[in-house]
Amino acid sequence: MNKVLDSIKEILKEKNNFKSSNPLLRISFVACKSNIHELPDMVKLAKDLHCEEGIKIEYLTVFNELMRSESLFYDQEMANHYLSIAKKMAEENHIKFVFQDCLEIMLQKNRPDVLNVNCHLKKCIFTQPKYPSLLCLLQNIWKY
Repeated sequence: MNKVLDSIKEILKEKNNFKSSNPLLRISFVACKSNIHELPDMVKLAKDLHCEEGIKIEYLTVFNELMRSESLFYDQEMANHYLSIAKKMAEENHIKFVFQDCLEIMLQKNRPDVLNVNCHLKKCIFTQPKYPSLLCLLQNIWKY
C-alpha cells in the first residue's frame, strides 16, 4: 500500500508542478466483510490526497461459493453502519461519495437480472421462468 501511495503522491506532485487539472483522482473501494470497517479510513485518505472525484464504493460481486462468506448481502446492518459513518465523514469534508446499492435497484425493479459492477442491468443467462422474483432466485442460488 505504501508503494501505491508514494506513486500517487509523486503523480500529484508533478500535477501541481505543471499546474494541471489532470489526472483526476478517485478512490474505488470494493466493500466486503473483511474490509468494510476500513471504509471511513478510505474517506480520510480521499481527503488527504485531495481526490477531486472522491470515493466510489461498490459491493463485492460474489462469483462462486468460496467468496460467499465475504458478501455483505448477509450482513446489511454492518454494511449500513460503516456506510453511514463514511458518508457523514465525506459530507463533512466535501468529498464526493458515490455509492449505489445495486441490490436495492434490483428489488425496486422486481427483476431477477444481474447487475454489473456499475449497476447496469443485464439479463441473467441463468434466469429461468420458474423464478417469480429476485428473492426466489437468490434463495435458489445461495440456498439460504
